[in-house]
Amino acid sequence: MSFAAVAIAGGGVALAGGVGKMISRGKANREMEDQKRKINAMEINPEYGRQLGLAQTQLQGRMAGASQAEQNINQQAANTQANISRGATDPMQAILGAGAIQGQTSQAFNQLAGQEQADYANRLQRMMAAGMTKAQAEDQLRMDKLGMTTQLSGAQQQNRQNSWGDLSNMGMAALNMGMSGMKPKP
Repeated sequence: MSFAAVAIAGGGVALAGGVGKMISRGKANREMEDQKRKINAMEINPEYGRQLGLAQTQLQGRMAGASQAEQNINQQAANTQANISRGATDPMQAILGAGAIQGQTSQAFNQLAGQEQADYANRLQRMMAAGMTKAQAEDQLRMDKLGMTTQLSGAQQQNRQNSWGDLSNMGMAALNMGMSGMKPKP
């Protein structure tokens, strides 16, 4: 086999190999585009939003049992007042008893208000923590998406550069094939 035949055959193999690589890289780039679309569609776990919504709803309510405690305080005051009224032998005794009931009732309501205030602070803290957790999850997802799409874009760019290099090599192979087929004139 002559040198020219070997050069032509080698150039043909190089051309076919280059075309095959370019087709494979094009397919890989299309698949990476699909992956980037899937990555961009990713969302955080909806449980974070549900937890925040629950915490916001609970913040708007009262401490568990607060209404029942109010009713109990009022009922206790009424029962005590009725007992004093039945047992009082003189109006001054009734007035002093009513004053004592008022003081005890005010103290009980103040204690309940303090408990509700502490409960509200706890509920507010839970809501803020749920909001921060959701925000951190969103930030982490944004960073993950950015990292993944950047890596895919870099791989796509590398594929494009390699394809251009293969195209250049195919041009040189075609030129070599053409020159190998020429014979110098004697």
